[in-house]
Amino acid sequence: MAEKSNKPESAKTTVVTETPQVVRPSRSSWNTSKLFWGLVLILVGVLALLSNLGIVEVQILEVLRLWPLLIVAAGLSVLNLDGWLGRLLTALFLAFTLTAVGWMALGYGPSTSPQSTTQQISIPTKEESVDKASVTIRSGAGELDIKGANIDAVVEGRLRSNFMSIEKSSVVEDSTQMIVLDLRGKHQQNWTFGNWENDLNLKMNDTLPLDLAIDAGASSINMDLSNTLLTNLDVDAGASSTKIKLGDNVERVNVRIDTGASSTEIKVPRSVGVQLQIDSGLTGKDIDDLEKTGENTYETPGFDEAEKQIFITGSFGLASFELNRY
Repeated sequence: MAEKSNKPESAKTTVVTETPQVVRPSRSSWNTSKLFWGLVLILVGVLALLSNLGIVEVQILEVLRLWPLLIVAAGLSVLNLDGWLGRLLTALFLAFTLTAVGWMALGYGPSTSPQSTTQQISIPTKEESVDKASVTIRSGAGELDIKGANIDAVVEGRLRSNFMSIEKSSVVEDSTQMIVLDLRGKHQQNWTFGNWENDLNLKMNDTLPLDLAIDAGASSINMDLSNTLLTNLDVDAGASSTKIKLGDNVERVNVRIDTGASSTEIKVPRSVGVQLQIDSGLTGKDIDDLEKTGENTYETPGFDEAEKQIFITGSFGLASFELNRY
């Protein structure tokens, strides 16, 4: 008789293996960011190619006016819209963006530049006792052109600008007519790009001794003062290109120039002695026949004995300086 086993039957073990669920993106959602940048880059590339081939003329600065669309695109990509509504909004946005970029690039968009106006300037002598003029000019970015002329007024000229206007003041103190020409913004500045114009052209009376002070921003300054009775010149400018021509009509002329990143060129007649004191911030200088007489000081030969002298003091940032004799 077979013996029954006292061992319990082995328990059956069931192992349940969980299959990880893979989360798949909804087929109804679009990657707005990739669509936006992909299509915009394709459009810009095509326009650049057509421009290089001479088929169309692309206005890059006008396209930059559409920068707020980048914020909208970033917002849509964060929302990660699903379903037919998301696709519809994304499609409408992309269609609008591509149309706007093409429209602005081809120059069909609305102009951002206000219309330029011309303002005439004429400041006569206030009193017969006036025997000297002191003129201060405060201008912003733009072009400034000054020259001496045989005129009845102390100062005359014009301002042509689409974002600045000029305020004038004139008083007499101790037989000196003190004139201030102050350029002020007349339009509210927007975060846009456009063609800005600001040209100030002035004529200075060449029979009155003249003190001239200029406070300018990023400007192009061109002054021919060779036939004026200039006694003092003070130029304070930012990033600028400055050209100055001086004359030999008075015994002593003092010139002070303080500029930032700029190029400065001064022309002086060979009939005068010149002393030049400049700082060491220049990236390059060309000072014709001046000889070094001290630390950062240069003089023309025989300066002390010269009957007429010009003293120039310069403080420059990252700049180039050139002094030529004519």
